[in-house]
Amino acid sequence: MKAKSIQGGSFQETKRLFNESMLDGFRPTLAIVFTSLKEDWELIQELLNEKKIALFGTSSNGEFIGEQYEIGSTAMLLLDMPAAYFKLEMEDVEDTNTVEVAREIGESGLATFTNPGFIISGSSTSIRAEEIIHGLVDACGIEVNIVGGNSSSDNMQGGFLFNNTRRSDKGILALILDQDKIRMEGEAISGWKPMGTEKTITACEGNWIKTLDHKPALGMLLKYMGVEIDFTDEIDLYNKIGSIYPVQIQGDDGTARIIPPLFFNEEEGSFMLAAGPVQKGAKVKFSLPPDLDVVDAVVNTARQLKEQSLNEADALIIFSCIGRLNTLGPFINDEIKGLTDVWKIPSIGFFTFGEYGRAKNGLPTFHGTTVSWVALKEN
Repeated sequence: MKAKSIQGGSFQETKRLFNESMLDGFRPTLAIVFTSLKEDWELIQELLNEKKIALFGTSSNGEFIGEQYEIGSTAMLLLDMPAAYFKLEMEDVEDTNTVEVAREIGESGLATFTNPGFIISGSSTSIRAEEIIHGLVDACGIEVNIVGGNSSSDNMQGGFLFNNTRRSDKGILALILDQDKIRMEGEAISGWKPMGTEKTITACEGNWIKTLDHKPALGMLLKYMGVEIDFTDEIDLYNKIGSIYPVQIQGDDGTARIIPPLFFNEEEGSFMLAAGPVQKGAKVKFSLPPDLDVVDAVVNTARQLKEQSLNEADALIIFSCIGRLNTLGPFINDEIKGLTDVWKIPSIGFFTFGEYGRAKNGLPTFHGTTVSWVALKEN
């Protein structure tokens, strides 16, 4: 399978690069598109429809195809994958039917391929992303291969999805692959190190953690942080708490699910996680602020997986949490470069509002402050 990556700062530039990519006879059948230029989605749709290229598109707030991210651009990964090897599904969801819709997408994958794998994105921050995982697992089993990231935007309110025919502001977009033909290898990794002792959730509601070890959860988190917080500034709260000090929910399989706190109730002394619901009795740990070891951990695990499981691949897709950009700053480019240098193949990525994937030796789940990547190889 041949792949090419392009990135343009305007639709005109993207169109020029797109046309130039095919001058050598390259004929892509599938385009994965991440765009900050949100007003251009219909132009992108029209461009790809003219060439009869299937479209998996999301809005983004920072995208990349090489060593450095850009904001205010459109990135495309073009693949000449045989049309019989993939299927696209996009469905709208309501607050009450996310599991059901995700299950139907999973069943569609199973009806098409014996061994389907899923690259997914959700739009709208109101979607219960963990329910997308539950629905796909219900349909396909716990061993199902799921990777992806939710669409993003520059206003923290969620983005949108688009395919060849329409746009969805609250939905699920899935690229379903025949894993007997297209191999998927990847991992979800945060790199944040745990801090302190394990604590027990003793009171909670939905995504809100109210008490830990029978003490106000927010007070305990702030004690570990040791910084002053302005509770009237939601952006400041996310930048100073959510993206730096995610909560590590300990799983029964020995892995930790890394989820940032998003909202805070100073009066009640509680905080709300970006994903849930949380369970009373669950064990959690706080996180140390990240250092350069975070980048090293991501790159080293990719190198190990490449050496052990997939010596070469055709294309690389990276879903990196927007919180990593906020926290790592310029070092995020080192992480992007490290991943692309490991594989040395055409790549694409964007900064997401939450990530889907499987941590090492873990189950498929929804994460925050995590990078989830997948390498694709035609068998």
